[in-house]
Amino acid sequence: MRRRAGFTLTELLIVIGILLILSTMSLAVYNTGRSSDRIRSAARIGQSAFLGAKDRAMHAKNFRGVRLTRDANGPTFSSTNLFPALVNGFAMVQPISHDPYPTGTIRLERLDMNQDGFADTPDILVVRGISTGNIGAVDWSNVYSFFGTVGQIRIPATTGQWYTFTVATSGPYAIGPSNQCLILQTPYSNTSGAIVSPAVIAYPFTGTAPAPVGGCDIQFGNEVLPFHQPIPLPSATVLDLRYSSSNVQILAGANIINTTGLLAPNIDISFSPRGSIAGATGGQGALYFCLRDLADAMSTSTNPLTAGGPRDPSDPACQGECLILALNPATGLVQTYPANLTDAFINSSGPNTATTTTGQDGYVDNLFSFAQQGKAAGR
Repeated sequence: MRRRAGFTLTELLIVIGILLILSTMSLAVYNTGRSSDRIRSAARIGQSAFLGAKDRAMHAKNFRGVRLTRDANGPTFSSTNLFPALVNGFAMVQPISHDPYPTGTIRLERLDMNQDGFADTPDILVVRGISTGNIGAVDWSNVYSFFGTVGQIRIPATTGQWYTFTVATSGPYAIGPSNQCLILQTPYSNTSGAIVSPAVIAYPFTGTAPAPVGGCDIQFGNEVLPFHQPIPLPSATVLDLRYSSSNVQILAGANIINTTGLLAPNIDISFSPRGSIAGATGGQGALYFCLRDLADAMSTSTNPLTAGGPRDPSDPACQGECLILALNPATGLVQTYPANLTDAFINSSGPNTATTTTGQDGYVDNLFSFAQQGKAAGR
């Protein structure tokens, strides 16, 4: 009797099933590795952008910086805060040339919140006038787009000290044709030698103003370097400002409730000729940026504890890796660390604020702990 050659249908189906399982596993490993490679490539690009701006500042012996370009099509911080929350690239910037303003064109006004003609605090801000004896209406909204995150004013011109200022973007003192406001962020010593604090005020001012100071130089912010091409992050990778450190969120305008639909000021990080971070940003401590996969950043959490909100980096449903870019303000150096995705405690007030109370709440406890300790995960 002749022996049968070949395989039975059952045997073929078993072999095909095994091959499908192996190919699916291989594809999953490949996709995970590819996502990891994209995130790490994005970290290298971010490092190069910051260090490139630092090198430019030291070489030019002038301020140079990095502008974080927002993804206008991505999610916002919240339903009431409409500022874009994702960053998809960088641009190199330099200061816009400042123009000297003659003596008498700048006044330091005291806060009169109740508009009763009396200064209720010693706080001041900068207002541009039209002559020594009058304060003129200046539409700062015409130049607001150039301010970036902060501007600067030098009092008196040429020889004085630089002070940082910014503008109000929401509320009763929002910048606009009827509110000529520049918020002085650093103390200024008036003619009597007293130190005054930062504040906000609206124009016109009905109280008694101090005597005009000498001529001033105003720095309106930054502009993109000529002939410079934007630096995009790799496809499907973003800096997620919602899970970056609190000082980064302040720079991004996350502390301002936006109900007018206006975009937040540009997120500019400037370096001084010495290589350190310049301006008020340099005094806010280390900056930690959350770098993650775009699909994870765009997704909505399915965790019952955080359902409906953005997907936390510690969510098991996240497919991509999460890294932290740590920028040191004193040295201007930037390093990459793994994110600590531990969720072992109940946060006291929202994401990234861990307490000693045990019990998971769906939020990562301290995303930046490895970066803060300068160590890799598990070491």
